[in-house]
Amino acid sequence: MRHILPVTFAVERFITLPSYIDDVPAKLQREAETLYVMTRIYCSAKHSPDSGLCDTCDGLMKYAVGKLARCPLINDKPDCKSCTIHCYRATHREQVCTIMRYAGPRMLVLHPVRALRHLMKTRRSRKGDAERAE
Repeated sequence: MRHILPVTFAVERFITLPSYIDDVPAKLQREAETLYVMTRIYCSAKHSPDSGLCDTCDGLMKYAVGKLARCPLINDKPDCKSCTIHCYRATHREQVCTIMRYAGPRMLVLHPVRALRHLMKTRRSRKGDAERAE
């Protein structure tokens, strides 16, 4: 288990990452960690588990991490939203979108550095996709 220290204004605490996140290649490690942090924000507000994630959210995270670990576009991976290969099942994709819609704005307050990195990566990815299409 690794710990990450969020830069927060609201709460200063360590977040314990589950061991299955270590299965993700180093290039996608930050993406998996960001998804975990967003899922944890969502789960603590909607499902209010005592610590960590509820069984449903934990299952979704294991599914997402498994898909990230087997991503065929690892060297030139765009963000999942603009990817040409949709790895997730429709129901899982919808759940992840719901989590990101809820947690995204809250990330700016709870984890501003991680949120800004995520936004910059998303913008770069979309800009690269537009240039490749031309």
